[in-house]
Amino acid sequence: MSLLDECLALEPDYNGITNWTVLDGIEGVEEVANEYTGEGRWETYHQAVFKRGDELVALDYSEPATEMQEGQDQSLAEFYEVRPVQVTVTRYERV
Repeated sequence: MSLLDECLALEPDYNGITNWTVLDGIEGVEEVANEYTGEGRWETYHQAVFKRGDELVALDYSEPATEMQEGQDQSLAEFYEVRPVQVTVTRYERV
């Protein structure tokens, strides 16, 4: 079974969303990236990427943006396959 299939088969937790910490139960999976991707009024958005062998799977999720929202559940999206893409960035510095 592929890593994506295993992730999609995970049972949602008690509040109806899948918490990616359940990936700890899938042998050989490691988190290789977790990046900030944006923000809303009450939450920040992130993408977590997991790897097993040559397979890469990502999960978009949100976290509370302020202490007033702490303790609220995270919103999680469905797992999906990803691939690495190399990007060249040009920065300018003062001379």
